Amino acid sequence: MKKVSLILFSCVLAVIFLELAIRGIATVKNIYSIEMMRYALELKIPDPLGEISHVHRPSANSKLMGVEVRINSLGCRGPEPDLNKETILVLGGSQTMGWGVPETNTFSSLLERYQKKQVLNCGVGNYNLNSQIKILQRLKNKLKIKKVIYQYFVNDIEVIELNRNSFIFKNSYLASFMYEKVKSLSYESDFNTLGDYYLNLYKNKKLIKTFNENISKLVNSALEIEIMILPDLNSLNGFSSYVEVFDLVEKVFTKSGMKTYNLSKLFNEKYGKNVHKLWVQRGDPHFNSEGHKLIMDFYKGVE
Repeated sequence: MKKVSLILFSCVLAVIFLELAIRGIATVKNIYSIEMMRYALELKIPDPLGEISHVHRPSANSKLMGVEVRINSLGCRGPEPDLNKETILVLGGSQTMGWGVPETNTFSSLLERYQKKQVLNCGVGNYNLNSQIKILQRLKNKLKIKKVIYQYFVNDIEVIELNRNSFIFKNSYLASFMYEKVKSLSYESDFNTLGDYYLNLYKNKKLIKTFNENISKLVNSALEIEIMILPDLNSLNGFSSYVEVFDLVEKVFTKSGMKTYNLSKLFNEKYGKNVHKLWVQRGDPHFNSEGHKLIMDFYKGVE
């Protein structure tokens, strides 16, 4: 019993030491998983209507990945909008929101300066296609929407459960850090690449059925909607399974009649061998400011 007690005591001390160590490192260095945990705690709340997993906390502010992130009363990033102005609504996930990118450098801000029209950045981290539709339905009656640009990401087909994070994941930096590492390893053990994981999702008949039903809801929204298919910066290899995924998604959206742009080809041509140049930081493959500018340059050419 003494040996067991000593081992348990040593383990507890080790966990405490590691927790304090990672908290100390996080004060001087941006750690992706820790910043994501802070994002969830400081800028997200459970959906009050219970329809989707979460929404942005209205009128909240936080400094994440070294940049200020302000959320307006509608739950979108940026200043308070003029509800009487015609608005271009930009939907998407954390890439659209501009994770790790100053507000003025996001695609939405660049588009607003280019179009000289009000542009609302309603990108929310960890959303899927169903979440985007729910948010669009809620904003439709609050804004004078001229056009919707939906920046679709390959994982938008995933199902997001209405679960709540446990106490430990809400309060432990170590737990969040280790969870992210284990999740990455699980992808690698089950699939050769992350692209293979996504390809497997798009071959799931149940998910594809829901995917098509949700696209029909977008088409029936009576709004002008443009689709921008964003590449996954984990890999821009033209020979990866991502190519098959992007082609499949592009065909489905194009068939629906919505104007669709597949940006994976452009990014592969320009940064296929230097994809890391577009990352927010090492280990965080979100689009940096250069990536957002490239998306805007592409849109200027086709708009």
